[in-house]
Parts: sequence; C-alpha cells; structure tokens
Amino acid sequence: MKALVYEYNAGAATDGMRFADDSTAPSAAALKTGEVLIEVKAAAINPVDYKLRALLPRFALNGRAVAQDFSGVVIESKSSKYQKGAAVYGNASGSIAERLVAADKHIAYKPPSISFNEAASLPTVALTGYQAFKKGGLKEGGSALVVGASGGCGIVGVQIARAMAGCQGMVAGICSTANVPFVQQLDAQATVLDYKYPETFLEPKDGALTRASPCGWDVIYDTVTSPDNGDNLKGQRYDVLLEPFRADKGKVVAINGSAWRWTCLFLHKMTMGVFASDKYALHLMQRSSDDLTQIAHWVRDGEVRPILDSVHTFSAEGCAAAYTRLKSRRAKGKVVINISNGDSY
Repeated sequence: MKALVYEYNAGAATDGMRFADDSTAPSAAALKTGEVLIEVKAAAINPVDYKLRALLPRFALNGRAVAQDFSGVVIESKSSKYQKGAAVYGNASGSIAERLVAADKHIAYKPPSISFNEAASLPTVALTGYQAFKKGGLKEGGSALVVGASGGCGIVGVQIARAMAGCQGMVAGICSTANVPFVQQLDAQATVLDYKYPETFLEPKDGALTRASPCGWDVIYDTVTSPDNGDNLKGQRYDVLLEPFRADKGKVVAINGSAWRWTCLFLHKMTMGVFASDKYALHLMQRSSDDLTQIAHWVRDGEVRPILDSVHTFSAEGCAAAYTRLKSRRAKGKVVINISNGDSY
C-alpha cells in the first residue's frame, strides 16, 4: 500500500521520511479484539511527526508510517462498538497511509456535519485542549486564557474554552497582530490580545488581562512556551510572565515547557507525585474515545468548528509540501493530507 514512512537513510531535507508505494498493508486476519481496520480518508500532521526521528532509535521507527491523526471508514472490525462501514476519527499510529489498525478505545464516530478532511484535523489538538482545561479545573462560568490562540492547538482551545466556560465565562487569547481579527471570529465574546504590545496587558493593576478577569484566570493554557528561547516574550517564558494573573486556585497548563519544567515532570513521575504542583502542569495528550465523543458533540452543536490551513494531495510532492507548510510556523489552522484524494461527508 502507499504510505509516508520513516526512512533513516533519507536526507535531512525530507525530515527522514519517504513516500512509499510498497509499504506492507495491515491484515484483517491479524486484528485483535477491540481493534478495527480503517480505510483512511484523511490525515492531519503535527510537529511531533518530524521530531520523533531525532528522539527515537532507528529500530523503533524505520519503515513505520508517519503521523497519528486520521478520519476514515471501518472496513473490518473486531469491536463491539464500531461495525463495518462506520465513519470514524481518532488517533492511531501511521495515519499517512491507505489503511491502518486502530483500537476502539482511541476513536469515535465522525461528526456527520463535517468532512473527512475536517474530522482528521481534530484529534490531537482538540484532545490536548479539552484535557488541559479539565486538568486545570475549568468550570461553567470560569475563566480561561489561551496563549498562542491562532496556532493549531490555540484555535481549537479558544473554542473548547468557550464551550466549557459557557456564555457567562471569560475567554481570552494572545496572538500576533495579523491574527487578532481571525481569533475574534472564533469567539466574538473573547478578549484578544496582541503579543507584540505586552505593555497593554501585562500591567497588573489596570492591564487588559486584569480588566477582563479581575479575580485572575482559572486556567492559563500555554501552547507556546518551549525549551527554545525564541518562543519567549520579552526574554521571559509565558508561564513566568503570566503567573501574577493566575487566580488563587487557578493553574497554568502547558503543552510544552522549559528544560526545567520537563525535568520536574520526569521527577514527578519517578517520585510518584513528590514534585507535583497545584499551580502548574505540563500536559501530554492521552488518546480517549470518551473525550473524542464529547468533542464530536460540540462539533455537532456548532460550538467547535475545525479550521483548515491547507489540504495536500497524498503524493511525495503533497506530503513534502504539507510538512514545509507546518514547519514554516505560519499555518493558520491544521495542515491536512487527503489520503483518498477526494473529500466527502
């Protein structure tokens, strides 16, 4: 079958990936209980796809299909939940391929109101946001600040924050000048702040963040901070700069962080919680059918809508263009590869 696979002999220009037409297709006969065989319709890509090659040894990746977000149709099933012909979306290893095997606990029914391309764009970013807000304890009527509101995670994060906080809640986003109108279209009630003018919102007494939520923010969802100092603001990390604006019982939940934050997370896991913090958390997305089902309900109700930056063909050239676009860090929405080279509902 055709697939984009990791290839350790490939050059740096290809991110260690190769478009193959001779990849081994998964077999229906090898399905285990609780698994389904999927004909993939579309796949979405994430930065972790090209970063994995530097993190994992050759034997763990070489020849394996790339990516994990997908939408498609069940063509064989050993699941009591999903029968042959069901349209689904979710996470499974090797989504940039014509077929894949998925566990039923990691997928959900595709919202019928959106296309396969749109459905494929949701799993990682929507699960990450929903779980981050749950970890932060966001409730109806609460307040949520999204750092990086125009990025892949931020776009869906703003919408999920509104769905969870409700019309009486407060949602704000920080993004670049050019993307302020775009984020305002995602949530007309939200306060949208331009990171290029931090003096307008970092003033503790009467800055925009304080005016929008005088008692502080229940959840500060940081999708920007990373070990790369280039992602900082005014030479400081967002989690440090925004700490004064956290509510008394609020929490900063980040999807990346400084080297120190990652060290603390490692120590937390090694010491069974000794290094845990009630003020800060690094969140690693967990695959979940239940959470995907909740996200599908929000999509059905019009509270969350997927935003696509671009859709690329399932070809060597299309896959290369997709990752070039993703690495540009200029994508406004998700970058999707149309595996079936046709989009339908």
